Amino acid sequence: MTHEIIIAEDHKGIGTILVIDDEEFMREIVAKMVNGMGYQALLAVDGEKALEQCALIKKQGNTIRAAIFDLTIPGGMGGKETIKGFKEIFPDAPVFASSGFSEDPTIARPRDFGFTDSIRKPYKESELAIMFEKYLKDI
Repeated sequence: MTHEIIIAEDHKGIGTILVIDDEEFMREIVAKMVNGMGYQALLAVDGEKALEQCALIKKQGNTIRAAIFDLTIPGGMGGKETIKGFKEIFPDAPVFASSGFSEDPTIARPRDFGFTDSIRKPYKESELAIMFEKYLKDI
């Protein structure tokens, strides 16, 4: 059995990827990665603002292809609190838990918490590409 090696340049996609992170530099880095793969990054500082944006997008007849939620947002709604509301708006979109705290049980068992998968921060573009390739393969 051979294993195909995926590099960031191999994965290309379309659609909007919602990124929630309280750290501006992380939002900017992830947006650059996501945009470089052909997606359009939609950035939010916390879950509350993200859900407002999602409601507006849905009202306009558009959709979110996938989302990356930082689990811990000091003073705001993090990924664990946001997932339920997001899934009510976009039930079919994959949602990826993201955290620098590797001991968080959500990172170890994302499906137990309603997430599709998880990615530990800091992550490389190639790791993001592998995850997108697995869950967002375009037809």
